[in-house]
Amino acid sequence: MKVLMLGLDALNYRLLNILHHSGKIPFFSQWMHRNFRANLATVVPPMSPGAWNTTYSGLLPANHGILDFLTHKEGLYNLTLDLDHYKHGALWKYLDALSQKTILFNTVFADATQTNDHTVVINPPYHPLQESDSLFQGGFQQLGIDTVYKNSLLGKYLQNPVVDHNKWDDDSAYRSQILSQTLASIPARFDMIQQIMQKAEWNLIVTTFTDFDVFQHFTWHNVDLSHPDFQAYEEAEDSPLQQIALAFDKAFEQFISTLDDDVIVVINSDHGMTRVYQSFAINKWLENNGYLVKQKTENKDYHSGYEIDDFHEMIDWGETTAYAFGLHGGIRLNVKGREPWGKISTEDASKVTSEITQKLYAYEKETREVLFKRIYSGDELFSGALKHQMPDIVIEYDEGTLNNPSLKTQELLARKRPITGYTSMHEKWGVLFVGHGPIQPTSIPHAKIEDIAPTVMRLMGLPLPQGIDGKPIRELSDYYPNEESHFPFDFKWNSPQTSEEAETANPDHSDAIKQRLAALGYIEGFSELESPSPPEPENQDSDKDRYIQTMQDSLKRQDALINQLKTDHEKIVESLNYENAKRDESVKLRDSMLQDLYKEVEKRDQAYAQLNDELYGEIAIRDDMLQKQYKELKTKEEMLKQFSKEFESASPFKIIEKVIRSFQK
Repeated sequence: MKVLMLGLDALNYRLLNILHHSGKIPFFSQWMHRNFRANLATVVPPMSPGAWNTTYSGLLPANHGILDFLTHKEGLYNLTLDLDHYKHGALWKYLDALSQKTILFNTVFADATQTNDHTVVINPPYHPLQESDSLFQGGFQQLGIDTVYKNSLLGKYLQNPVVDHNKWDDDSAYRSQILSQTLASIPARFDMIQQIMQKAEWNLIVTTFTDFDVFQHFTWHNVDLSHPDFQAYEEAEDSPLQQIALAFDKAFEQFISTLDDDVIVVINSDHGMTRVYQSFAINKWLENNGYLVKQKTENKDYHSGYEIDDFHEMIDWGETTAYAFGLHGGIRLNVKGREPWGKISTEDASKVTSEITQKLYAYEKETREVLFKRIYSGDELFSGALKHQMPDIVIEYDEGTLNNPSLKTQELLARKRPITGYTSMHEKWGVLFVGHGPIQPTSIPHAKIEDIAPTVMRLMGLPLPQGIDGKPIRELSDYYPNEESHFPFDFKWNSPQTSEEAETANPDHSDAIKQRLAALGYIEGFSELESPSPPEPENQDSDKDRYIQTMQDSLKRQDALINQLKTDHEKIVESLNYENAKRDESVKLRDSMLQDLYKEVEKRDQAYAQLNDELYGEIAIRDDMLQKQYKELKTKEEMLKQFSKEFESASPFKIIEKVIRSFQK
């Protein structure tokens, strides 16, 4: 079988549900439910360079050495985006040793800079790991379909979108230009893949669409009603993500209709997405807690292995215990013997790791916000030959919070849109779909990203290399060609050999292949497939023995599978228990906050009641005074009336006499 690996960067079920309910992906919704589907657990931290290289190789980051956009130079503090880090063993290098032809088109974060007899690279200009368009032109020429290159839309309509966040928010003309270009490029890229399939020889095609990633970063708040910064897109009825999804759905439907029956389509994302609306300055926190010390004077003389750049100029390495780097917020300890200006011993590293972790959780509790899903030590996450290049602490942020590694930030927890303009950021759950050809509708709860490469090998009917971390997905393992898989070292996978042909084949052939694989870094070759047993004498006892042996082998495989399932189940239960405990802790924290709030409200209510009582008492006193004054006035009024009557009936002399008496009184 041939395989098309179609990477859809950052695609996730949360976005798919939004797009499905808004009617923007009618065909893709049906297609994914007609085929194999699963949630896909990616690497932690969920960053594209590490995730895509795990997809391509079946190796986890500690074995291929790539985690974030920046990596450490060996023995230096410097961080770099170095192409040399991408030249580990990859799927197409392994296939090249088996004389299988691979075409790479728009592959991101991979060693796609060299071509050979069996690997052709077609990367448009401005590819992230490419400085010129020579691979773009040369790739078509190598395939012998140069006319496709001349008649294509070229450059900007075949590359993945690149967005300047400084322009996106404020420049409507720029937004319109980028969106129009992206909408035009999606069908153009599918059309190019279709032409390559039809006009070139190939066994594997690897391509990546980054459209969903780019536009989720900048426009998630236009589709997520629960986002604190939700804002309907004003320039069109549909948001950019909805427009892109509709264009993708139409182009994908047309593309699928042209595929031959011997093609299997493997679609996966490198991570998911979740909303963000605030940022946590990890290096500022390290500085506040005494782990990171900034440079007090410029041009301090350091170890000869130290190279100056803007990031490192600001740090006093001789006094710094820990520092964070990269978008994911990984923390490196300044360990003696490993770092050029180390401060702490290897023996103290574990203690410092635990101390920083506990203080971060304490800070989270102090802020009364849920900032972290989990904080891992390097020993929990990484195991492999390149573990020493990995972070010692990795923070997995909870929904809403984005890591900010800047050394210049003054605000520790910024409750506003991050400076990058992002309204969403990566999370670990992506998607995996496998369809077309013989694939039947199947759904499993989750798969692992490191299992994609060995699954592709199995779907292609190829033997598996030793030393990779991933394993073929069990539910997809029955689709590979059974006949070819029974003949060892038949790397070109031509018509199967008979037992006689296998015996007379060149005995040095398999050794040469093993040497070639070893030179490519695939340890000691690859797992040999079981060869057919020589013919047995046709008698009843031998048949019984073979049957018993077959049943015993089958039981052993079933026992091994059951044990593996038990182990996987235990890991899942352990992970769920941890997640539940963390959520329970978060709920308790929120309940505590609510209880404090209720107490504060109750105190205010009591204060208001006391104030009301005082006011009512004062009003009652004033009412009594007014009543008394009123009675006095009424008495005086009666006296005046009585005096008036007597005045009218009395003689003047009597009146004068009464007046004189009243004065005398």
